[in-house]
Amino acid sequence: MKYLLAIFLSLGLMACQTATATDAPTTVTRANIEAAGTIAELEALGATRLVGQEVIDELGDKEMDGGAWFWTIKSDGTTAANAKDGSWTSSGKWFIQNGEWCTIRDGKTVTKCRDFFKIGNVYRYTDENGALDKYITTTSN
Repeated sequence: MKYLLAIFLSLGLMACQTATATDAPTTVTRANIEAAGTIAELEALGATRLVGQEVIDELGDKEMDGGAWFWTIKSDGTTAANAKDGSWTSSGKWFIQNGEWCTIRDGKTVTKCRDFFKIGNVYRYTDENGALDKYITTTSN
């Protein structure tokens, strides 16, 4: 009887270990990416950080879809964004500083620098304070 109890306890512990090892999603979805609240959580999903020129190499002159808006990082050093419903537009200039991608919007004096993270064709970035921003964009190519 003691042996049977030991076997059942061993099997129970193995089952718990197996469940823990498979907690991470096997397929990363946009919902998983949106749910990530920290950079560590995003990286745990498999995100890679794009550093400096990698942002331009990856996204230069590609239109990114942000859901209600489009955004383009142009290889000529400018950016352009617009609402899909036509309610607003925004433009500015970008540059690389300390490995981060930085912008100054037209008419503003504040520089915003951020890191980009990529999972497939989905991108998330940090805000100017280095925390994971809520915005997500995708590219079609």
